[in-house]
Amino acid sequence: MKQVQLQQQLLEIILQRFPKRSLAVARLSELLQVSNDAIYRRIRGDTLLAPDEISLLATRFNVSIDNLINDNEQQILFTFNPFEQEVTGFEVYIDQLLSAALHIRELPEVELFYSVQELPIFLLPDFPQLMTFRMYVYGFNYWKFDFLENMPFRPDLMAKSTLDKARQVNRIYNEISSHELWNLSLIDNTLNQIEYLATIGRFGHIDQIRALFVELEAVIDHLQTMAKYGKKFIWNTPIRANAADFDLYYNEFARTTDSLLISSPERKILFTSFGSPDFLSTQNQRFCLHLENWFRTIISRSTSISSHSERKRDWFFRHLVQKVKQTQEKLEVLYDY
Repeated sequence: MKQVQLQQQLLEIILQRFPKRSLAVARLSELLQVSNDAIYRRIRGDTLLAPDEISLLATRFNVSIDNLINDNEQQILFTFNPFEQEVTGFEVYIDQLLSAALHIRELPEVELFYSVQELPIFLLPDFPQLMTFRMYVYGFNYWKFDFLENMPFRPDLMAKSTLDKARQVNRIYNEISSHELWNLSLIDNTLNQIEYLATIGRFGHIDQIRALFVELEAVIDHLQTMAKYGKKFIWNTPIRANAADFDLYYNEFARTTDSLLISSPERKILFTSFGSPDFLSTQNQRFCLHLENWFRTIISRSTSISSHSERKRDWFFRHLVQKVKQTQEKLEVLYDY
């Protein structure tokens, strides 16, 4: 692909993200530190963008240059988040989630398609001990943080500023309507992690485990309420009249990795877990459209458990609560022993 063609495609994508061309030109002028006339010359192709300018614009506006230059429809290019920025602390990972969430928020008429195999991290920030436990597991078991090597779980491991950023991710998730596929294994991983760390002595006291189970039941209760009304809302707050839709389905057959598809008339983005908690992402529009069609097909064959499906909904969430209680009873016996 000739550079002028690449440049025109890149700038056209950027221009489409502004309601007026003049606003886009002003923003580009600010970023590249050149005059408005210089920007118009670049738009016309009279002046070529320097390589560092292409890199800056692609990064700032989250445009995949690979997608622009790759003409092979059989090849799909993914980005792997640790290769973009190594996770060296809890805040680094939360910053990655927040950056992606803020970008998604800017898309027009956006909706989510979400296939969930594990209790999503987006739902945990208002339950600080559970959120901290999730990050502790990631840091201890996956990221191998040195400072956690011999440190038992502590509810105060996450800085307040990091937890506040995580809550911003939750707020953005709650603003966007979603179609979600869940199954009864939703909390199994969390329960298994609690049980395993309890058996190897990673908790200082049984009360820490009890607090996790209290919050876990609170999360389940909150999710059941959202499903009941078919609306998203922040835990322990009233449901707004214009709240985003929460379209929930139960399917035990469509087992796959956690996959989050962002769909907008402007473009589509897919995030999928790969060696959880790490993830891959792609903006290949052909592939994302294929996944959206897959989601719609599976949803049409799944059982709705939101809004009017009271019997199925109660059955589903009752099973989740029973799993929590069974695990808690097992650990109470273990600690008594």
